[in-house]
Amino acid sequence: MTANTKDDADLKVKLIDDVMTILDFEKILEGENNQIGGFDLVYKGTPVTLPIQHVYSTYLGCENNREENLKKLGKSISLKLNNQHKIEEEKEIIKKVTKKKKDQLKTIEDV
Repeated sequence: MTANTKDDADLKVKLIDDVMTILDFEKILEGENNQIGGFDLVYKGTPVTLPIQHVYSTYLGCENNREENLKKLGKSISLKLNNQHKIEEEKEIIKKVTKKKKDQLKTIEDV
């Protein structure tokens, strides 16, 4: 994809970035997102519709605030990864404590 202007190049880089985010090679996304970057989910088993209070029934053709969508997505992913990291740390602590207790019990049994 070649670009004729700076704006065209920016558009194409953002398009590729959004596609790579959707492809989710890191397996971070859980499939609950209705918008990712400049893309909107339009079908998931049945057509996706907006809540009743919206004027429109779909975001197709509407201005999509890509930057805002990616910030929200980034925050939710950051929280998810942070929670996973904390859980892994807690598991590691439990393993160490369990091993230490087993070693103590073995020492007591040996005596």
